[in-house]
Amino acid sequence: MILSICIPSYNRFDNLKRIIGSLLAVDSDDFEVVIVDNRSSNDIFQYLNFVDKRVKIIKRENSVDGKTNCRQVFDYATGEYVMCLLDKDYLNSEFLLLFIEKLKILSQSSDLTCGFCSLNSKVSLYKIELNKRSDFYYFAYYMRHPSGMFIKKKYIHYDNLNTDELDRYSAFGMELLFASAYAFGTMVEFCYPMIETEKEDVAAQVKSYSYSEDNNNIWFFPSCRIEGYDAYMRHLNKLNISYSEYCKVSKKIFKEVVYACTYGFENIIKNKNICAHYGIKSKNISFKEMMRNFNTVVIHMWTSTILDVGKVWRIKSIVTTSLYLICKRVKEIGRMCIRKVG
Repeated sequence: MILSICIPSYNRFDNLKRIIGSLLAVDSDDFEVVIVDNRSSNDIFQYLNFVDKRVKIIKRENSVDGKTNCRQVFDYATGEYVMCLLDKDYLNSEFLLLFIEKLKILSQSSDLTCGFCSLNSKVSLYKIELNKRSDFYYFAYYMRHPSGMFIKKKYIHYDNLNTDELDRYSAFGMELLFASAYAFGTMVEFCYPMIETEKEDVAAQVKSYSYSEDNNNIWFFPSCRIEGYDAYMRHLNKLNISYSEYCKVSKKIFKEVVYACTYGFENIIKNKNICAHYGIKSKNISFKEMMRNFNTVVIHMWTSTILDVGKVWRIKSIVTTSLYLICKRVKEIGRMCIRKVG
């Protein structure tokens, strides 16, 4: 079997029915659907009564946090590749056979270890972009929504991962598993309109089961981003890559966490639908607050003992990242001026 579609689930039976009903309409034995229910308030077996050997439903004896359930669902899979699909999202089964056939070809003709599907794609020309091991710099530690990410199961190793960090400091934990697998081979991006994420207005109606402001663990808060940065670097230190590549990837991770704590945080925290989903109030943050977040990240990186780089590298990274943020600010001001003139 080439593919296991792995769905961590909690209290979303209606959408699960929709997903499974669509998948089982596909005439193929090259995939299975693995669902791990995280002790939903109602009995999952009363709601999902599908009789099909391709569907495997496991109900946990004890509940765990959502990110742990998302990671551990892979343990029950038997496919050569495992794909994550959150129970709030949707997989358009019209493209599943095409995806499976291409996956088979790539698994035989290349050392494909991982990949992802474009989210909410509207393209009419379906393409595949195979990225070689030399592109590790661009795609490793790529924090993204986990639905549609897939990994060759034999490359899912936890021996170089701190699972507590994996579950606490990453949005869903997939990016660290992804980076570990990518270090062994190549990755691919499928630009198919196959994975659809939950709409923002729908998400606003249901509060997140995994995050809460009370626990101070919402993934896009700057404090969590900085803790995630440390988790990324500890993980990177354990990979078998060259020093030059280590420096390139380290700079990229630093740049991304700086953006996430400044412009990224600004864009998310003012989004009313996203904030409603996480049970917090939306707000506008000032440029002064963004710069305060920037300084916090810079000081943290400069004093970090995790980084295996010298002061010259750190200075260069700070300068180039600062210029990057300045350019973004200038472009933003330019767009505002154009809108006012228009």
